[in-house]
Amino acid sequence: MNLLNTDRTYATAANAVKALVIACEKLGKDISDVRHLIAVNGGRFAPVVVGMADNKGDSNNGFVFVGITWVG
Repeated sequence: MNLLNTDRTYATAANAVKALVIACEKLGKDISDVRHLIAVNGGRFAPVVVGMADNKGDSNNGFVFVGITWVG
């Protein structure tokens, strides 16, 4: 079953984390404040941000505009 529906996937989990770090920096966030996971599908990896807000209460919905999958 293919549950991961995103166009941006990475060859390694480390690259997916690196992409998430860059996205966090663009949004003025720190990765340690964002609940996230690295989804795996068919040997490809994708960062996914989980939740409506980060640990500081700031909205996470900006991640969709920097190419990161976000689930509320």
